[in-house]
Amino acid sequence: MSSEPHDEVIEVDDFDEGVSVRPRVRDLFAEAAEAVDALDPVVVDCHCSGSHLSVREANSLPRRSAVLDLRTRYHAEALRGFGVSTWDAYDESAVHLLCYTDDTPIGAIRLVSNSVERGELVEDFGPLVLEGFGPEFVTFGREIVVPSHRGAGVSTVLGLAACAYWFRSSPVDDLVVTAASSAAPALEHLGLRRLTGTVHLGPARMPAVIMAGKVSDAYQRTRERLSGKGWSIVDR
Repeated sequence: MSSEPHDEVIEVDDFDEGVSVRPRVRDLFAEAAEAVDALDPVVVDCHCSGSHLSVREANSLPRRSAVLDLRTRYHAEALRGFGVSTWDAYDESAVHLLCYTDDTPIGAIRLVSNSVERGELVEDFGPLVLEGFGPEFVTFGREIVVPSHRGAGVSTVLGLAACAYWFRSSPVDDLVVTAASSAAPALEHLGLRRLTGTVHLGPARMPAVIMAGKVSDAYQRTRERLSGKGWSIVDR
């Protein structure tokens, strides 16, 4: 770092003869923010009619804490109904993406590598027989959007970012989603098909449906959907 923001050299009587120091007078906030941003690169930037949504990876502790805060404030009751904790073992190794507008986190989603023999889907539904699927697949889940920003494209942008991240990071193209039954029609627009009718999951018997598709197909459809609504998209 440059020594320019420091004061002049100061002789320090308490040190050995000949020792001098340059006490720092500036703050380190900018450098700290840059370091965190380097850990959490932007995945996609989307603009529409003055709105700007930016999705970053959430690898750093501050941004993972922001994901946890969103869940605690807006999603804890639903998660309890499904019988899962606000932050579980899968979260430790998952990819987390965080959506911002004006530097404010307003949504999140997680990506977890699964297989037909292990993972959260097997934990929820037992051994899986997924016709046409390889042994490995990815699940997108724990999506949350701050209530005041729902209906503004945040969920679709999060889906695009999840597909974009996974598409360039892994050769695995199979995607499975456990969705609330009410979300199934929107996911069908993105090319996912229902593998089950409504199933009731967890102690509150929450209505859900298992849906599946291809990450590459969902990416193209999501991008087309956003473009059709006037969004400009920059993949990082």
